[in-house]
Amino acid sequence: MKDKGTRIIAVFPNAESEVQQYVKQNQLQVEAIAGVDLKTFNVRGTPTMILVDRNGKVLNFWIGKLSEDEKKQAVNILTAPKM
Repeated sequence: MKDKGTRIIAVFPNAESEVQQYVKQNQLQVEAIAGVDLKTFNVRGTPTMILVDRNGKVLNFWIGKLSEDEKKQAVNILTAPKM
């Protein structure tokens, strides 16, 4: 199977129309999915960022607005060479 690269998916508990408006207003370049029950993923607060590998294994997660150090950590993980 060919590697399709990194995918960024934003999930929202909000209705589809609200999500589309938010994504457009903020010019987000992400795949957005509306109407998600965040409790399904054991997410109790937002924003929460979860890094998952292609097999569904959680590699790391961050809760709340990221600090500059956390942003760097996330970018480093996402841009690290794949083995």
